[in-house]
Amino acid sequence: MRTLLLLLLLSPQEDLSRQIDDLVGKSITADTPGCAVLVVKGGEVVHKKGYGLANLEHKVAITAETVFDLASVSKQFTATAVMILADRGELSLDDDIRKTLPEMPEHSKERPIRVRDLLNQVSGLKDYLGLLDQVKGDPDKLTNEGALKLVAEQKLDFPTGTKWAYCNSNYCLLSTIVARVSKKKFGDFLKAEIFDPLGMKGAALFDDARKVIPNRAYGYGKRGKGWTVQHSDLATTGDGAILLSLEDFVLWDKALREGKLVKAETLKLAWSAGKLDGGKEHGYGFGWSVARADDKLVIDHSGGWAGAATWIGRWVDEGLTVVVLSNIAPGFEPAGVGRKIAKICRGK
Repeated sequence: MRTLLLLLLLSPQEDLSRQIDDLVGKSITADTPGCAVLVVKGGEVVHKKGYGLANLEHKVAITAETVFDLASVSKQFTATAVMILADRGELSLDDDIRKTLPEMPEHSKERPIRVRDLLNQVSGLKDYLGLLDQVKGDPDKLTNEGALKLVAEQKLDFPTGTKWAYCNSNYCLLSTIVARVSKKKFGDFLKAEIFDPLGMKGAALFDDARKVIPNRAYGYGKRGKGWTVQHSDLATTGDGAILLSLEDFVLWDKALREGKLVKAETLKLAWSAGKLDGGKEHGYGFGWSVARADDKLVIDHSGGWAGAATWIGRWVDEGLTVVVLSNIAPGFEPAGVGRKIAKICRGK
């Protein structure tokens, strides 16, 4: 009876937070690696909380200021950087990538690989992460220039535009295009054009394993009943390597909602399912998976890499955003948790 009375006295926001606490608490405790959860409804933050530890050795708790490796959730930021340049007329989405990346071979005169093909993941390029055994020297030290050279030496997996295939090379090459067109390091461009204008104080690009990132969550993986530190020295960017906190995501969500960084028509392209050359939609925009639920737009993306497991989902037409960032990989499924949270929020 007392529990029922307490539940009746809770506000809708308090009840939502209680349900999220119960959901996350099924797999994360105060002394394990954990996650951070953000929920924004109608432009208002209704839940923003950390669970578990960012650092097991020093028992540092995860908070809204804890910075997580986004892994492939980074791709939406790379896409935004490209769109900023496109809006300024400094590049075209229909440019042949060889205009900026002359190292790439001409696979087809009739159907070149365009910038938008990289964004939409229909280039046919081989994923450089599957080619690391061909790297001379230490593959963990591979840079974007090294990845470009590696990919340029390969044949296409399929003719450009005929199939969709998730490929990290696409976004790695996009970050190199941004750097060359802007004449800035990719990280400097992100800082000057996205992070600083939005006030994202925790945002950083992890392109050097020696770099110190304040408030960073260490990555962990399960080992029996214990934990092992997960780490990567890979220096490539664009497909991953961006770090953000929940506080940063509040600002990012606001920027997307208000169209602060790119033109409305450009953002609409990013949130539209791309098409193959034959006209069939493939469900991927520019750094976002695109779908419709009850005829309403839903965009999301997940990421996983070296102790990082991340997910963001935006029910655009409903004004709902859910972000789940974790420092457990493998062993935690942020997309599954995030979708359950969204289901609670949507009353489904």
